[in-house]
Amino acid sequence: MSVEFELVTRLSEADIERATYVLSKVFKNDPLFLYLFPFDATRSHLMNAFFRANLEYCLEVGEVYTSYGISGCAMWLFPGCRAGLCQGHTDTRASQFQTVLDNESLNRLLAFMQHMRGCHNQVIKQPHCLLLFLGVDEEHRSHGIGTRLLQPVLKMADSKKLPCLLDTMNRDNLVFYEKQGFKVCLEGQICRYGPMAWTMVRWPEI
Repeated sequence: MSVEFELVTRLSEADIERATYVLSKVFKNDPLFLYLFPFDATRSHLMNAFFRANLEYCLEVGEVYTSYGISGCAMWLFPGCRAGLCQGHTDTRASQFQTVLDNESLNRLLAFMQHMRGCHNQVIKQPHCLLLFLGVDEEHRSHGIGTRLLQPVLKMADSKKLPCLLDTMNRDNLVFYEKQGFKVCLEGQICRYGPMAWTMVRWPEI
């Protein structure tokens, strides 16, 4: 099947391993993960644990959309869902994830979660859809896959008049998200030595 016409579908549990690999690869040099997991020797292992746990949680209570061949993923949570591991979720799975972190990494993760909770509380009060992560394998970029991965939830949000919220720590992502209708509502540095973060909101189209 041509990449140009790749299908968008819900991720199945059988494809979690592949999706974990793709997301860990996509975000390996992202400022957030260079900050959370600064040591080259352990970053890959920790990122795999991080994304696997978040994918499992989103499949359980939210939604994960992927493309044919698992070339990318969009991870969403909806109104009424507690945020994921990156945003303060603290169920058993989160506790299991935290056991693989050294104290410094855990402290950075907790500081990040606290920072983003504060950002979200500042910019939006009403129920909303939260995009945890969107990632497309570098080999398949520039074919519109990222845009198509977002469409199922953006269309649903418009129909239900729900805003959508996301955070990015990569300035290069801003133009892409702005083209999808998101606007920067807040920006600032995560803690003293952390990366810049941009919180963006897309209000429903009338």
